[in-house]
Amino acid sequence: MRLPLATSLVALVAVFFVVLVQNGRLPKPSKASRIAYTRLQEIAKEPHPYNSRRNDEVLDYLRHIISRDCPSAIDDSDNSTTWISHGDNRDVKVSTYFEQRNLVIYLPSNRDKVNESILLSAHYDSVSSGNGATDDGVGITVLLALIQKYCKHSLPANLVFNINDAEEDGLFGAQAFLRHDRMKNVKAFVNLEGAGAGGKAVLFRVSNAEVAKAYRGSKLPLASIAGNDFFRQRFIRSETDFVVYDPVVPGLDIAFFAPRSLYHTRRDSTKTTSAYSIEHMLSAAEQTMLNLSGQPKGTHSSRPFYFDFLGLFFFSTTLTKLLVLDLILLLAAPVLLGASFAVRSYVARIKIVGLGRTFGALIVQASMVAGLAILINLCNPYIVYSSPLLVSATLLLGSFTASMVATRIFISRIRDQHDLSRVMSWELCIIWYVLLFISTVISLVKGLGSTYVITLNFIASLAVALVSLFERSAYVPPREHFESSHFAEDDRQSHESSPLLRREPLAPEIEESILRDKRSRDYRSGTTWIVKYLIFVPLPALVALWLLFSNVLPGLSQTLSDPSSPGIVYAIVSVFAVLTFFNLAPFFLSTSLSTALPAFLLLLCILSATTVLKAPFDVKAPLKLYFRQFVDLDAKTSEVVIEGVPGFLSQAVGQLALAQEGLNCTRDASKRGLDSCNFKTSIDKRLLRAGITSHVKEDNRTGQLRLTVDTTNSRICDLQFESALQICKINDHKVHARESHLRLYRRDWNKPFEIIFDEDAAGTSGRITCFLDDRREGQIEAFETVQRELPEWAEVVKRDTGLIWFSQGIKLK
Repeated sequence: MRLPLATSLVALVAVFFVVLVQNGRLPKPSKASRIAYTRLQEIAKEPHPYNSRRNDEVLDYLRHIISRDCPSAIDDSDNSTTWISHGDNRDVKVSTYFEQRNLVIYLPSNRDKVNESILLSAHYDSVSSGNGATDDGVGITVLLALIQKYCKHSLPANLVFNINDAEEDGLFGAQAFLRHDRMKNVKAFVNLEGAGAGGKAVLFRVSNAEVAKAYRGSKLPLASIAGNDFFRQRFIRSETDFVVYDPVVPGLDIAFFAPRSLYHTRRDSTKTTSAYSIEHMLSAAEQTMLNLSGQPKGTHSSRPFYFDFLGLFFFSTTLTKLLVLDLILLLAAPVLLGASFAVRSYVARIKIVGLGRTFGALIVQASMVAGLAILINLCNPYIVYSSPLLVSATLLLGSFTASMVATRIFISRIRDQHDLSRVMSWELCIIWYVLLFISTVISLVKGLGSTYVITLNFIASLAVALVSLFERSAYVPPREHFESSHFAEDDRQSHESSPLLRREPLAPEIEESILRDKRSRDYRSGTTWIVKYLIFVPLPALVALWLLFSNVLPGLSQTLSDPSSPGIVYAIVSVFAVLTFFNLAPFFLSTSLSTALPAFLLLLCILSATTVLKAPFDVKAPLKLYFRQFVDLDAKTSEVVIEGVPGFLSQAVGQLALAQEGLNCTRDASKRGLDSCNFKTSIDKRLLRAGITSHVKEDNRTGQLRLTVDTTNSRICDLQFESALQICKINDHKVHARESHLRLYRRDWNKPFEIIFDEDAAGTSGRITCFLDDRREGQIEAFETVQRELPEWAEVVKRDTGLIWFSQGIKLK
């Protein structure tokens, strides 16, 4: 008995359908989530970066909500400034003076003698190019809901909320909070972030295995160690406040991560998120907070290993335990298989046929998938950006078809499929053993946990190899049947015309014995076939496809505009495609290629052609282009620079009316993998009128130089000098650092920057650059024009701090 191809296909399609359905599920919104969505509409009404007046309005709104929902919760005890040196934060490329604008909330426990606290953090600023609904308005509304619910609580830990600012400029709000008095008693943290637009919130990263357990009990959990691994290998380059808190206390990063193509664009608005998404993050944050409050403060750190399965349950342990399991399997499996093989050989002879067929089928299957991936990468490398489902379906179908065809070709001359199926099961076990050995070495060297898919498949292959030992070998009629008198023939009755081989009909009782034995063999083989199929195919396929569609594709496919290499994405998807269907090889033995192959090849050709010819960017997945405008107030010149992926940047920028004259496109000198286009544009008269004012005054007593810098439209400015200078104070804050380049952030729009240099700074020349991000009333005309005139398949976003960099020269004298 063998299941037909149609039945196997139905099972695999069902697996695929279950994965897609579960991946799209979101919890039903509660009353708190619906209120949060209403608040989100106010917060994300306009862009509100640190360097904008709208940022002040959002802060006032948050203060009003918290004062109403939980009076006296706001802690204004620390309003300090922060000096962040170049080496304190890898996101900070220049030494920075920062005046923080964090909103700190403290909710003490009603229990006696509670000193430890749980920190919950999110940032209320947005980028200048987007309204910041998901990044990070949802996180803020979740914190507001938790503050209201736990204003009075009896948890075994106090609650501290850091609603911070300037995250988008370099994680400065979190950096500043490290110096806050409330940070001293924090034992763990939960950071809420958004790197997508709506969708589901994933457990992005965790510090160690102990705090990972706190995520248990979340609604429709979405988590995978793959997220930690991607950040560790720098496949995902964006950072969150997690990297600021993590060196100090352990914690978790819960974040939205898809669709990344809308991240930091104007489409990150309340239209692309919902109360359902808020509920998913709210339930996860609350459950994690409650679990962390009851955990003792960790005394050791162990690397985590965790994953969810179809959003049904969450599992976590240490990576060390996974490695121990791998090592046990590597050592015990050969012994177990060897002993079982010896016992089975002692009971009855094992017939071995078709050695090496499985290895050949794997080579053909992998070559087919690799060829498809290379074809797509050469002809349409960015198609996975907008059509990850199409690309994965193409590679998965190619893997399935190649496995089926290769298996049938390699076993076409072998009639005894019972013994061949057993041998192929053993060979699969050997292959998975080799892969387990390789993945274990990689995990030990790189500290990666995503290899658990290999571990699961090896366990399944080991179980199947053991089950196959109970199958009988091919039927060979007993010798005595052919030696009986029914086969005897008098040689003397033979003559020249007699056939060389002649067999008389068997006696009825012998025929019945053979049929009875054949039915027993077929029943046992058919039963074990079903057992092997259930062990070997549906569950490993579910795990692999769930990881692929819930984490890998959403996390990597739309990082290409950052940019990242399309080849890496196609290589990873190809590996999943091969691993998902490779286990099917023993179950293709009775498949008829004459009926199935033409249909599969036709469908594969259609999918491949669509993948190669389809446009890689569209309205739902627009290409992100990076904008900056440089204004030289001395020379009265203005230049717009737009960066984007090669081949598409010039196509998009060429449609701009602003760029019809003097457009120049070149390879980006910074080697970020992006093309760069620049063109001249006019300077807004309001910017010329405001300008930058600076004044240098020498202290007659000490000889120190006091530089005063002010501008109407910005509270962020850079100072860059031809040589390093000794800096004594900034806005009466002692610094004592020697720098040639520093960035200044001020809290008050009307208070100028005052920098005091040592006396040796006299005569040094430099440049003052201030940044403009406030887009109200069309103050950044060039950006608005570019945003309006770009084709619908492209969106413009900020390249760095400041949409406009306006500068003028200075000399300290």
